[in-house]
Amino acid sequence: MNNVYDEIKRTLLNVATAYDNAGSLNGLNHQSEVVFALDQVKKALAKEKNRAGFATNAFRKEPSSIASAYVSAASMGLSLNPSLRQAYLIPRDGRWIVDPGYQGYVHLAAKNSGLVNCWAEVVFAGDTFTPLGRTQRPIHEFDPFVEKRGELRGAYAVAILANGQEMVEFLPKETIARIKACSHGSGSGYSPWNADKWEQDMIRKSALKRLIAGGGCVNSFVSNTALMNAIQLSDNNYEDVHIEAPKPIALPSPAELEAKFGADKEFLSFCDAVIERCVATNGKNQGIELIADRFGDEAKAFFIPRLDKAFEGA
Repeated sequence: MNNVYDEIKRTLLNVATAYDNAGSLNGLNHQSEVVFALDQVKKALAKEKNRAGFATNAFRKEPSSIASAYVSAASMGLSLNPSLRQAYLIPRDGRWIVDPGYQGYVHLAAKNSGLVNCWAEVVFAGDTFTPLGRTQRPIHEFDPFVEKRGELRGAYAVAILANGQEMVEFLPKETIARIKACSHGSGSGYSPWNADKWEQDMIRKSALKRLIAGGGCVNSFVSNTALMNAIQLSDNNYEDVHIEAPKPIALPSPAELEAKFGADKEFLSFCDAVIERCVATNGKNQGIELIADRFGDEAKAFFIPRLDKAFEGA
């Protein structure tokens, strides 16, 4: 472990200038953050006895990846300070990556997005929960000192815009289960999805990402480059994004779909906002799945050609 740790330490120390150039605008500096980075590296290496040299192999296979991940965190304005829980350096698929955490998304979403506040919460069977639609935060009461609040029901995310408008995104437990099943490494005992300490943060992050990726306030987020980069980075890391394909079903013809959806101005406006976000981040999957989750497979079939056409003209 010591040899690898020392090599990684030298690698990170060698990118001090690059880190400070990237992090200076976000109040981050290499002198402080490298300590947090090396602490995360040390913990990953300490787990290797049961993981066949996973962290070491990631560094050996792609030595520059950990430096790139470290500087990427600075570029997005995310600290590796464990008390802030904004981002983590982890080995995955033969390389080191930076993984934005739930608090990282909250931090970025509230920064330069015209938002007053945003958050996500998990709902359990023992809670009192009354949804009030997608433009008003739900009534959610629970005892925060009770560790077990019953079976999981779902989660939701709320964004409060500068004009006072509230936008809400709901994530049913079935969708959470699909996200977890498709999340990279969720079958491992080391996955945060399988740790009591972090599972709720993973669920909150998924709800907040869904809100950011294409909720009714999507236009408030598109101009937030750091946030969009964090979402795209998470997409590239195959983390809690890729939803399994539904079973084939018989769909109406294009003409029938046009007749059903083509005159719905509210739906078309929502589609246009989602398409704008997809083009801005150069990714289609989340937009398609958002339409499918919210409006169904027929709406998805109507939406995909419009999305493809937007990408052709981009």
